[in-house]
Amino acid sequence: MSLDYLSEIIRSVDVEKLAQKATVKAATTAATKLVNEAIFARAAQKELEGAFVSGLAVAAERARMTDPDEQLMWWSEHGRTFFEPFESNKNIIAVVSRCAMAHADSAEIKGLLHDALTLSGNDPPKFEADHQIDLDHFADILPTCIIDAIIYTGSGPSSRLTGQAQLAVLARHAAQLSESNIPPLSSRDVRGQLTQWCTREAARHRKNLSRLPYLRNHPDPTRLDVEATTRVGLRRRTLETDDVYAPAAGRFTTSDAHTATYANVTDNSNQVVVLGDPGAGKSWVTQMHAIRLADAAALKLADPQVDPDGIDIPLSVRCDAIAAAVGGDLPEAATAVLAQLDTAMTAGLRRWLQEHCRSGPTTYLLDALDETPADARDAVIRMIDDQTNSVARTIVTSRIAGYSSGLLDPQTWTEVELLPFTDPQAYIASWHLHVDREHELKQRLQTAALATMAQIPLLLALLCHLASDPEERLPRTRAEIYSRILRRFLRREHRAFTGAVTASLPSDPHERERLLLDILRPLAFKIADSPDGWLDRIPDTTLQAHLASIQLPANISTAAAITILSNDAGVLVPDGDTREGRNPPFLFVHRTFAEYLVAEHLAIHQNLIDDCLDARLYLEPSWREVWILVACLAPAGVMSKLVDRRPDPLHIALSTAAAAVAEFDDDLRGKVSRSIGSLLAESSTLLRHPTAHREVRKTAALALGYVGGRAAIEVLSQTLNQDADLDVRWWAADALGRIGGSDAIEVLCRMLIHPDPRLQMSTVGALRYVGTRAVIDVLSQTLNQDTDLDDYWRAADALHRFRPDGIDILRQTLIHPDTDLSLRETAAGAHARIGGPDIIDVLRQTLTDPKASPQVHWRAADLLCLIDDGPDTIDVLRQTLTDPKASADLRETAAGALGRIGGPDTIDVLRQTLTDRDTDLSVRRVATASLGGIGGPEAIDVLRQTLTDRNTHLDLRGTAALALGTIGGPEAIDVLRQTLTDPNTDLIIRRVAASELGEIGDPEAIDVLRQTLTDTDSDLRWRAAYLLGKIGGPEAITTLRRILTDPNTHPIVRRSAAEALGKIGGPEAITPLRRILTDPNTDSNLRKSAAEALGKIGGPEAITTLRRILTDPNTDSNLRKSAAEALGKIGGPEAITTLRRILTDPNTDSNLRKSAIEALAHIGGYEFAEWLVEYVQGGDIDPIVIGPVFVYFRSEPVHRDLRSPLIQALILLTQVADDDPVQTRRTRHHGM
Repeated sequence: MSLDYLSEIIRSVDVEKLAQKATVKAATTAATKLVNEAIFARAAQKELEGAFVSGLAVAAERARMTDPDEQLMWWSEHGRTFFEPFESNKNIIAVVSRCAMAHADSAEIKGLLHDALTLSGNDPPKFEADHQIDLDHFADILPTCIIDAIIYTGSGPSSRLTGQAQLAVLARHAAQLSESNIPPLSSRDVRGQLTQWCTREAARHRKNLSRLPYLRNHPDPTRLDVEATTRVGLRRRTLETDDVYAPAAGRFTTSDAHTATYANVTDNSNQVVVLGDPGAGKSWVTQMHAIRLADAAALKLADPQVDPDGIDIPLSVRCDAIAAAVGGDLPEAATAVLAQLDTAMTAGLRRWLQEHCRSGPTTYLLDALDETPADARDAVIRMIDDQTNSVARTIVTSRIAGYSSGLLDPQTWTEVELLPFTDPQAYIASWHLHVDREHELKQRLQTAALATMAQIPLLLALLCHLASDPEERLPRTRAEIYSRILRRFLRREHRAFTGAVTASLPSDPHERERLLLDILRPLAFKIADSPDGWLDRIPDTTLQAHLASIQLPANISTAAAITILSNDAGVLVPDGDTREGRNPPFLFVHRTFAEYLVAEHLAIHQNLIDDCLDARLYLEPSWREVWILVACLAPAGVMSKLVDRRPDPLHIALSTAAAAVAEFDDDLRGKVSRSIGSLLAESSTLLRHPTAHREVRKTAALALGYVGGRAAIEVLSQTLNQDADLDVRWWAADALGRIGGSDAIEVLCRMLIHPDPRLQMSTVGALRYVGTRAVIDVLSQTLNQDTDLDDYWRAADALHRFRPDGIDILRQTLIHPDTDLSLRETAAGAHARIGGPDIIDVLRQTLTDPKASPQVHWRAADLLCLIDDGPDTIDVLRQTLTDPKASADLRETAAGALGRIGGPDTIDVLRQTLTDRDTDLSVRRVATASLGGIGGPEAIDVLRQTLTDRNTHLDLRGTAALALGTIGGPEAIDVLRQTLTDPNTDLIIRRVAASELGEIGDPEAIDVLRQTLTDTDSDLRWRAAYLLGKIGGPEAITTLRRILTDPNTHPIVRRSAAEALGKIGGPEAITPLRRILTDPNTDSNLRKSAAEALGKIGGPEAITTLRRILTDPNTDSNLRKSAAEALGKIGGPEAITTLRRILTDPNTDSNLRKSAIEALAHIGGYEFAEWLVEYVQGGDIDPIVIGPVFVYFRSEPVHRDLRSPLIQALILLTQVADDDPVQTRRTRHHGM
């Protein structure tokens, strides 16, 4: 190939587009100055030359085909020779600088780029076909690769190109060069590259899990599906009280309607927040989820008949990494992070993933929202909220202490909390410890200090890991567990290290441990005590700066220290591209280790404790675990400082001290008995104070639950039995459950028969904390009494968790012939969670028992499908379904169960049932619906025949249409569309078909839905409007605008149109909504719907209209409340200003004030804190402020500029919450 041909390739690069976009997005006067300063330095010139060469190399490498041998040969023989020997080349420097400066001459840039290559004096590379180079692809991706190389080069700690690198980042992301110049992959390449990427993703998460020693060689100790066995509780969203700021009656409720497995919730909800305490398993379960999805995707891609566009693709990244991604929406940010983590991802695959995430099945697994810097968290939440893919599923994890309820809209997000580990005995047994060692561990777990730790997966796993070493003395506290495990890390024990110890480290394990701890303790402290806040994802430059401020050994540099801590000790983990020359950020292998190291540093340097308490105890939720651990390591030096701290805003010191006491063994409790006595007295006083705010009394109840003891049980028992506030009684029950022991269990078990169902529920929930024989005895007595069915259900639901004795009792209840049939159903539901051959036989017998009720039959069949869907179960169900002597109810149950199992054999028997006109209609209807659950071409064919057969009963045809909607896909859509356009088809069937097409999201259904909007049935018209909103698009907006503004249309249909326009969004939707909202003659409920829709859309016009409604005193108060709530969802300076004005208006009524405060708290951030400071300084404190303040400022960090005045404001507010007017007046007089 001639030199001229190579020059032509370079000229074909769209440099003009690159120059224009870089100029528009990145160039400013300051940028020009930065670049000039970098360019004139010789070191910077060399870096730019190297970056340019690297960019050419990457472009050539990515443009090669997939054969690795050909790639290696081409690169070794030609690519390296051509691209390496660039030396001082002013043309290259000029190209780079011109691209980033204002008023760039694109023709000049193109010429310089050409000269940079042709004047190098090197022979051109041989791009023959034998070497598998794609010339067009090379030309397309060259500009992006060069900018990438500049970014990477400039990210080094000693680089002179920092300013240049930042500009390159802006240019790349703002102009989206990585997308605009990359051709799409072929279908063959998509399948091949996606398969490889999914395999690498699964391997990445497996490697992450294996980094923790308790998982090495024991990845799933229970040998169970982690997602299916991890139980979660749904957090309550609504309160049975007039006070909207009262605390929820509990973290979670306890019936099966409100508890489930992680898998069940995430499979049935598109937006889930997974909350949990430290070590509860949030990251573990989501990484297992990512592995399952990635493995499943790779397996499906192996089938050439499966379309990659229809496969659920997992995108699993940390939220703080999303925050660090510059610009773009969620698909762009997530794929950018994944590209950094996986250097083998091609630019073409990244582009395909982005497009797939915008419209195809996608599961975002976004970990550690609480560990995202506060100033970046809102940006992450906005990206999550703004993603518009209706088939995407988003799962976000967070610690409870770092999450304020409503941070993600509870109306659309399902908030769940990981429940405590309910079967520690089975978990321990899976480790196969020596019998004496296992007995010793179980005895240790009965102690007060470790009893609750057995319910936390991380801690129990670490304990089992230590117990597996017969020479290891079992720890007594959580701090001791962390200390032992961390030191094993540093001594390189129980890890599969293959390399030798770094030469600069001592060869003796204990000396090495001491040296590394002397580095890690101050390093962790400096990271936590940084003025910018605790960063979990630590940039390389920040890490080096902290290490430089530490007195390292003479033979260890900062760079060497990073290598030692990551490669040798395994405590730090790189989170990004680790190729040579890259400098990714780092994470501690587990955040808990970082917290423990900070605590150990403070315990050694106790002179730092007072200053740190002043600076980090309040408004710093990231430090909560540190203070608990410090109290365990240095109780005498910390406990009195916490317990005696006055004033104590939000009672944070009190609750922190109580949480620490819960982890003390008897020796530690004895050392701080005076402080514990003071803690009990203070908490008891607050709990018994009848006029104190509920948040205060809740805090006190929890504190007593942590402290425990007879005195705490007595106070909590009195509260549980006598207090007038049911919510406070709930918290008292929860606290008694945490304490455990015979005295607390006796009090709780008496409440099982309390007439108030909420107290019954809270009692069973509290009893779950305790797995003792005493509870089993009480619950089994409930089963044998003539008691209310709900009481019976709760007792059975609790019993199944207490193995093996509770299981035996349930089995006897299930099979006993005299047991009430409804009770047998309950026992079956509780028992079937355990599984096993014996319960399968019992369920089969129950299924065919003619004496059993339909409910018992259905429950047994349902559970049988979950436990065993093999041939024997299918045969039993087939015989039941085709038995003419069986009742219709039983045959319906069998048909439904076969549909849940699926498979070709089940389709045949369901087809026979459906077409048998002698079979009961209800049975045929269930068989039809079951075919929809199975899906596939065979099922669609049967349903098509049913739907189009005019001699078939109308109910069956309607069910067939619904079933086709369930299946979806092109074939099902085609059948439904034909049904809609057939004028001879019954109108009811056409309506069902229209609804199903709308649910599927078929754009071609819009015309039919328009016609449906004129139907006389208002319910169907409402449904059509809703479905148009789901489909979206310009045509849908036009129709919805017309319906919304038509005064002759039914109000319910118009409200549905308003809601639909809110979902679609866009400027065309705003105008009619503004008109409806501002029209005083319009129905008030419709105006409220318009306000809510504008809150979802946002934008300046929406804000202007909502502000006008909110500030108009003549507007209906309920509509003004809706406007306040909508502004809270939009946020922004104008919304904040308007809400603050309402709150300062003395004429604002209390209900509107509540809504405004709630909206301002929803926006949160600096503005909410600033308003609170001004509000408290202004005079009397309205109690309605207390609830949102307690919730928000216990979990959210605050800007350091407001720290001091905000703490003073919280002091006064807490005194009002405590109902101590004398102290309040005194503090106001002397304080602010």
